[in-house]
Amino acid sequence: MQKPIEPMKDTNMKCPNCGGDHWENVDKFRLKPSGMGLCMSCGFVSYPAKWKSKEEIFAHYRTDYRNPPTHANLLRANERITFTINFFTTLSENWKAEKNRKPAICEVGAAFGASLNFFRQIFPQADVSGTELTTSMRRNAAHEFGIKLSEDIDESKTYDLIMSYKVLEHQVDPHLELERYAKLLKPGGLLYMSVPTWFKSLYNFGMSGFDLEYYFDPNHINVWTREMFESMLKRAGFEIVKADQVIYSSTYLCRVNPEMKKSQW
Repeated sequence: MQKPIEPMKDTNMKCPNCGGDHWENVDKFRLKPSGMGLCMSCGFVSYPAKWKSKEEIFAHYRTDYRNPPTHANLLRANERITFTINFFTTLSENWKAEKNRKPAICEVGAAFGASLNFFRQIFPQADVSGTELTTSMRRNAAHEFGIKLSEDIDESKTYDLIMSYKVLEHQVDPHLELERYAKLLKPGGLLYMSVPTWFKSLYNFGMSGFDLEYYFDPNHINVWTREMFESMLKRAGFEIVKADQVIYSSTYLCRVNPEMKKSQW
């Protein structure tokens, strides 16, 4: 007989999705206990017993999360850039029509800087900057592309475009991160955001091809359904202007619209 789900202990974390504080420990469904918690108010999945502070996460991602970039990283980066070209065609055309030759672009979790370098090739005078916690990735970006990445966003300026591609699931307080991005965008600025919505893969639970340990890896601090994530975007004041749910999971282009935020409460 399976043990009943037990309340999550040793955590004061509020659910980023609904603000609730009733977490249940669901490690019994894992091969290895990982501090996995289920919000009993809305069903949001996180790891409140594993990651207790942003400082812990920063230390982990600096050295432990991934190895220095290899040819495989380059192949994935080129694949992503091909997708990005299509996604940003209208935006780049608008910038050119507005004679915005120096767009300010910031990428959160820029890896080794390939995407920022891509934008700089299209707009040579662009002000490109970004964040990356993994030390080897930052060094590679500086060496290969001359792009100096930091560990956090430069909040002394505002941006025409903020990119966060498969990063928010690794961050604590994702709702606060989204609100911060909204404040740092220029009027008319855009947020390019992509997150994995693993819940949609549960349809083949228990069948060949499903791997709970992969989909709910503890490095993915936050796990959303598509509906949960789109609601979080709106609560942060973002209006979705373009979306793709086929390639690379849930990918969005958003602009700030305070009315969206009001409509969520």
